[in-house]
Amino acid sequence: MHIKTMDLKKVVSLILFVSFFSVNSYGQDLIVTYDNDSISCKITKVSDENVFFTFQNEGQYMRTLLNLSEVLIYQYNYYSTNHVPKENIIGNTKYPHFRLAINGGASYLLAKISSDVPEDLHSYMKELKTGYHFSADFKYYFTEVLGVGVNYSYFNTKNSIDEIYVVDANGNLITGELSDNVSVNFIGPTFTTRFLSSNKPNAFLMGLSLGYMTYNNNAMLIDSYKLNGRTLGMVLDFSYDMGLSTTMMLGIQLSLTMGSLSSMDIYDGTTTQKINLREGSYESLSRIDLSIGLRFIK
Repeated sequence: MHIKTMDLKKVVSLILFVSFFSVNSYGQDLIVTYDNDSISCKITKVSDENVFFTFQNEGQYMRTLLNLSEVLIYQYNYYSTNHVPKENIIGNTKYPHFRLAINGGASYLLAKISSDVPEDLHSYMKELKTGYHFSADFKYYFTEVLGVGVNYSYFNTKNSIDEIYVVDANGNLITGELSDNVSVNFIGPTFTTRFLSSNKPNAFLMGLSLGYMTYNNNAMLIDSYKLNGRTLGMVLDFSYDMGLSTTMMLGIQLSLTMGSLSSMDIYDGTTTQKINLREGSYESLSRIDLSIGLRFIK
């Protein structure tokens, strides 16, 4: 028991009352102010200047403090029962440790169209800049705010033109199909921060992933061929999760994926040739993803 000033009659009466009724060492606490307000609460900390506590107000659990100059007396375990659940007390906060997210949505490649591309193919290349993606990530939070995990994403875009005309080395005019079917995979560890709302149905998250990217293009320019490449990549994502139940959330996510290829392998059906791209002409894999998905938490 802690007394700030000497109001002997009140203090003695309260001591006798507490001594008689305090039977449960894990019960609710009591704060009495100089304004004769009695606050049923759970005291979480007492400093040299303030007393910190959690209390229930109109069905909501609130955390606040009072300056000790306002407090006549405070008593731990004044009540035999505790009306503030343990998970609502600072230091014992219950929060989801596991989060599995599944996303899908639209993507846009950020690289500019090369000046080497003929003018009549610019519209083809513009259409190739848009595509779709899906992703999945698993995170474990070792505190309410900080977590680690693994992130995977898949991106695809494709386009084709039925008839194009190409002049070969002998000056012959050849007609055929132009097509690209590009897919990019990313996988790597992720580091994340999370900010839960006060009653924890919603959350804002930021994540940074560093990992391995693969590039595959099943292409055709009169004849078919395949392009493959590998590189290191990075993903920066921002998510907002909205609670649907205690174990499921609906989320929206904006992600920035960054990476580029300095070399590629080209397979023409018989042989594979490695091509080193000159600096300034690397194949950019950077894109923006906008997605929606479900989150499963526990």
